[in-house]
Amino acid sequence: MKTILLSLLAAALSGLGFGQATSQPAPSVIERQPLDRWLGDWTFETTTRASPFGAGGTNVGACSVLPLLAGQGGEFRDMANGPQENLRRIEPDGFDPAHGGFFWSSFAGDAAVIDPAYTFDGPRVAMVGTLRARDKRYRLRSLVTFADDFQSFTDRREISADGVHWTLLSESRAAKVGAVLAAPDRDTPQSAPPEATSPRPGSLAPTPRTALPPLQQQWLAKAYRHEKAGWIFLHIEGEPRERGFQHGYLLAPEIAECLRVRRALWRYYTSLEWPDLLKETARFMTPRLDPENRAELLGIVDGLAAAGVPVTLDDLVAYNARFELEWYWWPEVVKKSAGGSTAVTPPRQSCSAFIATGAMTRGGGVVLGHNTMFDYAEAGCRLILDLVPARGHRLLMQTFPGMIHSGTDFFITDAGLVGAETTIGGFSGFSEWGIPEFVRMRRATQDAATIDEWCAIMQEGNNGGYANAWLLGDVNTGEIARLELGLEHSALERSRDGFFLGSNVAENLKILRRETGTNESDIRASSIARRVRWKQLMREHRGRIDVALAQQFEADHYDTYTKSERPGGRTLCGHHELDADYAPGWFNAPFDHWGTIDAKVVDTAMAKRMSFAARWGSACGRAFDAERYLEDHPQYDWLDGLLKDLPSEPWVEFTAGEKQ
Repeated sequence: MKTILLSLLAAALSGLGFGQATSQPAPSVIERQPLDRWLGDWTFETTTRASPFGAGGTNVGACSVLPLLAGQGGEFRDMANGPQENLRRIEPDGFDPAHGGFFWSSFAGDAAVIDPAYTFDGPRVAMVGTLRARDKRYRLRSLVTFADDFQSFTDRREISADGVHWTLLSESRAAKVGAVLAAPDRDTPQSAPPEATSPRPGSLAPTPRTALPPLQQQWLAKAYRHEKAGWIFLHIEGEPRERGFQHGYLLAPEIAECLRVRRALWRYYTSLEWPDLLKETARFMTPRLDPENRAELLGIVDGLAAAGVPVTLDDLVAYNARFELEWYWWPEVVKKSAGGSTAVTPPRQSCSAFIATGAMTRGGGVVLGHNTMFDYAEAGCRLILDLVPARGHRLLMQTFPGMIHSGTDFFITDAGLVGAETTIGGFSGFSEWGIPEFVRMRRATQDAATIDEWCAIMQEGNNGGYANAWLLGDVNTGEIARLELGLEHSALERSRDGFFLGSNVAENLKILRRETGTNESDIRASSIARRVRWKQLMREHRGRIDVALAQQFEADHYDTYTKSERPGGRTLCGHHELDADYAPGWFNAPFDHWGTIDAKVVDTAMAKRMSFAARWGSACGRAFDAERYLEDHPQYDWLDGLLKDLPSEPWVEFTAGEKQ
């Protein structure tokens, strides 16, 4: 019953006329005009009187209202703090031309508003309807009054058991935080700002930037970027929309290029057009954004628009969710459409990572090392993001331009947490009803103060997307952990004196046997060969592991299958582009364009000063020449224009707040 009163407030903040897909024609421009006033981000405060629904109280919170389905649908997401718990709501609304009026319904918890009717009269909206709760029905009426500029409103609500005697239920006030700067129709691409020149067709290249208003100039004054040894360092801070704007504006060229490549690779690997993908993500991913992540993404949209790069919120959702969409959701779609046949795009990322503590390390502190094995065509994760949120913990993490999570994943926080992951290979499973992995990862990393809190956030609402083995450490306590997170099964291991490894093979037997198809004994496979090598290195260097050794580990070229020093797909520093032979597992073509594209290491001392060491490109320093590769392997000529060089770069150190 706690959600009943919030449901009433939610109705006041709803679109009052964005119905979900029906056979009805879309509302005309005239009909939509009174509805558009609701679009944007709002903050609200509601005071509820004691009633048959509860004791009442005051709630404060935020709500985002975005158009959907060419104006026929509305998407609403609320978060509030107070006597009532957070609200989750389903809301179909719309204009009914057959009856010449508006309709809406609101469902939240165990309450529902049904058969309502309302009218617009200038700045006022009058509504009457039926509130069904606790198997009883009450009449409900409301008067919403907007300010002249439609940037704020008040809402007074009354209920009646008999339709004659009315009692005050609640009074609310709301103020708009920012207008919707994404496209009015989220199913079509945004056009460039009027002051800017449109980019050439098919291009996301930035157009000339226009003068920024004073508020956006103030936001940018807090942010900065510089480049070092192949990396981009970006500092952003403030409220979600603010730091999102900083991110989008300062990295507009890089984000535009990453999106260009992502769209091309998505189409090639799946055959599904990007706009069709966005229709799907708008259905099951965008509605599950939390308000803070949504606001930050909208800020990136704003920043890109100001820099002349037209991008929508749905573009950024699909881009941030690229791992869980291409490797988990799409294989399930293919499997269902083919009647259960094998999916065509299994998880392919193959990172190498370890974390050690206690007697394993020199000095007894935590040491974490990680490298990313990835498609060379999409090696855009050269961003070191220093993020200072208005609420939560400061983050220093590796990521891709335009992403609000890490993606690779490697991070440290000012709570003393460090973390990395390796994908669980051969995994199958995905739920559209869960919370996207990128949303959970960002919330866990920003909000958690302990390993327990971090794991709890990641497990709540798990959708199975981007199933990983997470290696975590708390440098304040010296404890380390490994969280293996499948869809149906998960496992958490902890230690203050030992190590955990990641090489893309599940260690938990339930995940291994029931959710993957991996043969953990076939040493011809990259994941198994690297798992064997990690165990060898841990035994050989017990008690001596430090940052210097961690750097050597990540650059290791010993092949445990051939028992030789031979860089290739089976070595910790991966080079699938050098492999002439087939091998079991994900990389089943010779000379594949995948391999190690970075390396990062951190120990307790570095983490406490918010610092880590990193190397862009191959962990061993071997350069990758894209033009030469395509000449030698013409079967990959479709990558022309997508594949880029990876030069040899040195190890460098990054620290939160550094200026250069």
